[in-house]
Amino acid sequence: RRNKGSIRVIAQLISVADGSNRWSKTIDNASGEMIPVQEEIARNVASHFRATLYPSMQKTEWNETALKLYRQGLFAHTRFGPGDFKKANELFAQALTYDSTKAILWAFVSIYYDLTDTTSKRFDQCIQTALSLDSTLAEGYIIRSQHYRANLRFAEAARDTEKALQYGSSTPIVLRIAGHTICRWGRFDEAIRLAMTAVELDPLQALSYAQLAETLLLAGHYDEAIKEMKRGQELSPDLIYANTFLATAYLYTGRLNEAITANRLEKDEPSRDVIDVAIAYVTGDKFKAEELYHKLE
Repeated sequence: RRNKGSIRVIAQLISVADGSNRWSKTIDNASGEMIPVQEEIARNVASHFRATLYPSMQKTEWNETALKLYRQGLFAHTRFGPGDFKKANELFAQALTYDSTKAILWAFVSIYYDLTDTTSKRFDQCIQTALSLDSTLAEGYIIRSQHYRANLRFAEAARDTEKALQYGSSTPIVLRIAGHTICRWGRFDEAIRLAMTAVELDPLQALSYAQLAETLLLAGHYDEAIKEMKRGQELSPDLIYANTFLATAYLYTGRLNEAITANRLEKDEPSRDVIDVAIAYVTGDKFKAEELYHKLE
């Protein structure tokens, strides 16, 4: 709205899911120029999303270089393409050299060691450091819950999942992982609700759609799972395991030709080989299936 050379803009963020107003702000500019208004809107929106999606970032002041590296690492982590996981860990580790007091950095570095250190010693060190620096770090609890679940420590996984939801009920990574975990306990409706909320909160992250798709698949909603994984691929065309996931979903729905086509597009050879075994069994070629299976061993 213009009035005697000045500008007033009412900026709003509207939820696509339900049409509700998630954020609004009135911005006035006496000069009548739009560029400063646009810049102020961008700053305010960025600040809002940082507080909403990553509340752990708001607890203390950040070293500027550490914050930049953390954001770059988070982008690589959620893009989840080939090499992104290793790149994300390198960026998080670099950020720690500038500021070793940030619990969230220790938590994300621990993910790498959880997958690469068979003794779990370095994972334990990193995650314990994270939670000693911040005992309310939702990301720390949800990451540790994954570790417990993978090591069949289900009671501890359940405890940490509940703690993560207590401290991070609006944090996408917490909702994504919690939904995936809870789904494996048979709580399908709750799991889908959490995964869908993660997508609504952070609709530009491919990993949000991928984990929603996995949750839907486990719950038996195959067509919806395919749709959500394809949305993830639109955001990140090289999304790891997306094509083998689609091939699996196609097999569940009897779409053999689409399963074969999707699996051929998968760049991760071990994952592709596993689905090839399943395809061979489905097509009745038991000899080929056995041959492929023994190659995997």
